[in-house]
Amino acid sequence: MKFLKWNILIALALLFGSIGFVVMLIMTIMSDGDDQEDMNIDIMEGEGVSIDENVKRYEDIFKKYAKENGIEDQIDILMALTMQESGGREMDVMQSSESQGDSPGTISDPKKSIKVGIAYFADLYRKADGKIKLTLQAYNMGGGFINYAEKHNDGKYSEDLAQEFSDKQKRKTGNDTYGDPNYVQHVMKYVGEIENPKEFKGGKWGPPLKRDLDVTSGYGGRDDPINNGKEDHLGIDFACSAPDKVIAVHDGVVYKSGNDAGGWGNHVIIKNSENELSVVGHLSDIKASKGDKVKQGDTIGVCGQSGAATGPHVHLEYWDSIKGGSDKSHRKDPNKMLKDKGDDKDE
Repeated sequence: MKFLKWNILIALALLFGSIGFVVMLIMTIMSDGDDQEDMNIDIMEGEGVSIDENVKRYEDIFKKYAKENGIEDQIDILMALTMQESGGREMDVMQSSESQGDSPGTISDPKKSIKVGIAYFADLYRKADGKIKLTLQAYNMGGGFINYAEKHNDGKYSEDLAQEFSDKQKRKTGNDTYGDPNYVQHVMKYVGEIENPKEFKGGKWGPPLKRDLDVTSGYGGRDDPINNGKEDHLGIDFACSAPDKVIAVHDGVVYKSGNDAGGWGNHVIIKNSENELSVVGHLSDIKASKGDKVKQGDTIGVCGQSGAATGPHVHLEYWDSIKGGSDKSHRKDPNKMLKDKGDDKDE
C-alpha cells in the first residue's frame, strides 16, 4: 500500500511539475495516523458527540413546545434524544408516532413529531418525578418502565434494571428484542455536562428539589446576568421548571417568607438552628409562612423566576447567623452543607 502511494505521488509530481505539491501530499499522508490517534484520544476522554445540524435546525421548534409543556430547561436532553432517534434525518424526527399508538414513522411532519414527542416526554418526566435517566429509558421502553422501577428499584433508574425489564418484556411478547437497554447511555453521549449531575460532599442538607440537581450558577464571583459587570453570587442556582416543588433542605422553623422584588423575589428563610439558616428564592408561589415548623423534604414553594431572575431556577443560600440578612459576610458557601448525592443519583 505504501509503495502504491509513492508511485501515485511521483506520477502527480511529473504531471503538475511541482515539488511543493509532492511535499504537501507527503505531509498529508504522514499526518493521517496522528489525526486518527488524536480522534481516538478525544473519544476515550469522553469529550462527547456534537448535536448534528440536522437536529439543530429545529431548535426553535424544540424551544416552543418545551415551553408549552413546562420543560424549557430540558432542550439539550430533547435534542440529544432526537439525535439518537433519527439524527434529524427522518420526517418523524423524534420517532414519536408510537407514543400515540401508531406504527413507526406514521408522522410525516417534523414539527408535529416534535410537538407529540415533547408532550410525551413531558408526561413521562412528571411521572418520573423529574428523573432524567428514568424518563429517557421510559421514552424508549414505555411508561411501564417507570412503574417497574418504582416497584423493583425505589423509583430509580439503572442499566441492570433496563436490561431486566427488556428481558421480561421479550419473554412476555415473544419478540427477540424489546427497546434498547443502553438507550440512556446512547442519548447521554450527546449531552456533555448534564450526564454527570453535581455531587455534593459532606454536609447534612438534603436537595432543594425532587430531581437531579443541575447547577446553573455556583457560589462566588461571576458575570452579573442582569446588570453586567462582576458580582459575588452568594448562593447556588439550580435549574428547575414551574411545576417543580421546592422543598426544605433541613428541619426547622420558618423565620421569614415574603417577596423581595429587586432580589430573591418570593422567598422562604428557614432557621435550622441558632447558627444555621437556609434561604430559597425566586419562587413562583410560597407554600410556607413565618412560624411554620417544617421537616426536610416538606414543600415550601414552587419553582419560578420572581425577583431579579432571567429564567426559572431556585436560588439557595446558607447563613451562619440571622445577621445574614444585613451582613453579607454571614452568607457562606452552601456546597459544604449539601449531602453527597452519590446514592441519590438518577440511576
